[in-house]
Amino acid sequence: MPTAIKTAPGNVTAQQIERCGGGYLLSNPSIGALSILHAEESLLFILLSASSGETGKLERFLIDLNYDETTAHEKTAAFLKKLDRDGWNRTTLEPPDSKPLHAAYVAITLRCNLKCPYCFQAFESRSAMDMEEAVFARITDEVKTTNPDCEIIITGGEPFLTRRIFDYLDLLDASELRFSILTNGTLITDRIARRLDAYQRLTKVQVSIDGITESTNAITRGKGSLPKILAGIHSLRNHGIPLALAPTIHSKNLHELEDLARFALSIGAEFSPNNLRLSAHDQRSDLSINDMAAYEALKELNLRLAAETSTRHSPAGKSTPDHTPSCRREPKLLCGMARTLISIDYNGDVYPCHLLAAKELKLGNIMVNRIREIIDGAEARRVRISATQISKCKTCKFVALCGGGCRAGAYYSFGSLSREDNLCDVLYRSFTDKFIGMQHAPSSVGSE
Repeated sequence: MPTAIKTAPGNVTAQQIERCGGGYLLSNPSIGALSILHAEESLLFILLSASSGETGKLERFLIDLNYDETTAHEKTAAFLKKLDRDGWNRTTLEPPDSKPLHAAYVAITLRCNLKCPYCFQAFESRSAMDMEEAVFARITDEVKTTNPDCEIIITGGEPFLTRRIFDYLDLLDASELRFSILTNGTLITDRIARRLDAYQRLTKVQVSIDGITESTNAITRGKGSLPKILAGIHSLRNHGIPLALAPTIHSKNLHELEDLARFALSIGAEFSPNNLRLSAHDQRSDLSINDMAAYEALKELNLRLAAETSTRHSPAGKSTPDHTPSCRREPKLLCGMARTLISIDYNGDVYPCHLLAAKELKLGNIMVNRIREIIDGAEARRVRISATQISKCKTCKFVALCGGGCRAGAYYSFGSLSREDNLCDVLYRSFTDKFIGMQHAPSSVGSE
């Protein structure tokens, strides 16, 4: 016999229950439980909550609906498994003890040949500031000691401006550390692409491109940059290097996103648009966009492309496999910053993430502090904020899926890491739409 869920009936009856598409969305933010249930499943849930978790009543109910005993038993087991997966067996909501350092952004230079107005690096810091070899070697050793499965994300500035870049990539490859590269693509030649192709541990190269036409791309990336970017993209593609195209969505390029996405698909690249996030260094307020309008446009684009290809381009901004998201067994209550993710500046200074490189948030320096010491120090300084500590988040049905969103969005919009993401309403709408989409998935209980 399947085992009963552990949630006390009193807690179950206190859940938020609301219609969602053709089904019902049931939640308990205090334990992060969340389920989308069809009509028959909803009846089972109510019966379970009223019967102190006695599963035999579920089977008898299903038999009364003319299911045979074997089918009733199987449906009951599947239903309880679903509730367990969706978090109803939790008694408290605590963040999982995740292994530290999944990714480290490493800015090997602050120099850049472009001046994108929304860049999170300040314009005034674009002098000749390259990372020294000793600093990079220390980073490599520390990362491998902390977590040999960590991925190093090489960034800048423009990383291909520093003459040491291939020395650094050689070291990463020899150390068997996975790495990717974020670049504006303007400096990538066939010779550079050929060298990159030789690396065994290179996972992908992400190229920033903000328009498919010169006039649109030039708004943020400067006149004459598009032909260079496209030449770099084609060089990478010709050598079979895994590639991602990453436009930053703003008010003056939204109309070209579909053409950019189709271009990415045509060359076998991932399409990874980014939201235009407010930062301390933004130079062009006219680029700001209505976030909900941008979400709706990307959702429609996602649906159109999903009908044509097996890769779905999510409104949240990342290219994801074509499947409907489900409730997660382990809750996400924290942004990964300052634990699973850190950012290291050219001089070894360490910050919670690449979007939070503010002086007041500096966590230490890699030449002075060990990474584990830095991560532990961030915990002590309460830099990491759980969604259960954010007033708007702790009672939200999606608390264990969203985790409070982006801390950089909160910090630069509201001046506090303890506030909700400034895109909170968009995230809420996105999760709601995803759960409505789950209505189209076969029910584990309500179908034969």
